Amino acid sequence: MSDRIGHAKIETILVPTDFSEASRAAVDEAASWARMFGAHLHLLHAMVPFGPFLEPNISPAVPPPESMLEAIEEDARLRLGQLAESITASKLPVETHCLRGSAPAEVIVAFAEKHGIGLVVMSSHGRRGVRRLLIGSVTEEVIRRSPCPVLVERRDGGATRSSAAKRIVVPVDFSEASAQSLERARLLASTLGAEIDLLTVIQDPIYPAPYGAGEMPALVDHLPEIEGRARRELDSLAGQSTSGPVARTFVRRGDPALEILAHARDRDCGLIVISTHGTSGLSRLLLGSVTEKVLRRTTSAVFVVPAAIAFKD
Repeated sequence: MSDRIGHAKIETILVPTDFSEASRAAVDEAASWARMFGAHLHLLHAMVPFGPFLEPNISPAVPPPESMLEAIEEDARLRLGQLAESITASKLPVETHCLRGSAPAEVIVAFAEKHGIGLVVMSSHGRRGVRRLLIGSVTEEVIRRSPCPVLVERRDGGATRSSAAKRIVVPVDFSEASAQSLERARLLASTLGAEIDLLTVIQDPIYPAPYGAGEMPALVDHLPEIEGRARRELDSLAGQSTSGPVARTFVRRGDPALEILAHARDRDCGLIVISTHGTSGLSRLLLGSVTEKVLRRTTSAVFVVPAAIAFKD
């Protein structure tokens, strides 16, 4: 893997807000990241004429009158201005945007693509309500479609702020996508002053029920050999960069998502840096199963790197 950390520099940060308490926490965290990286911050509110995205108590079957939309938009712009004022007091450059669209995620992704955003910061939930375990549907949709990394902030359970994380875990499966995640993690660790844990998980063989274990190849007998090879590959990957902190390497056995979560908990990792996909596929509209499970269950912040980035440059 070549040393391309410079390509991962964060120069612009986008933080969508629905003015909920959760999204305000994301705004505060995005501002912290913007200060650390010297990045330009964009605050975005997405207005959607249909459904509960507009206001909690308005669910029209047809678009509301333009006069109502204008009044709501004016109020949103006022709130955005107040948020910006609380940030610019520290001399951080901030721009505000109130845009209409058919769905919040579409507005957010389109803005990120148009303006070449380097990082999107979102809370795990907004004001829409329904908890799908621990991630909101708008956030999930943005992650699926985003052209740039997405930082998902977790404020539940007293989780450590990502900007204060002192240890970062990077799960790798030796794909190009996970190698790109390590590059990003090195940049983040250098800026945060954090350590890096490089982790791979060896999944125990699962035999289909119709086949007796005695009739299947005894893969379990080869697990020590596989683990040894994984450790050598991890050590090699950890030593391929000449910049950033040296990564400690770890090999665990079991379900990949559960072991990643357990490692983050056991080692007090405040940030997980993970690709949307590993070796199992690169569809931009689908999340890899491991990444999805981690996002839904973790109490750490998660920095999600689109797998497609691995094939840019």
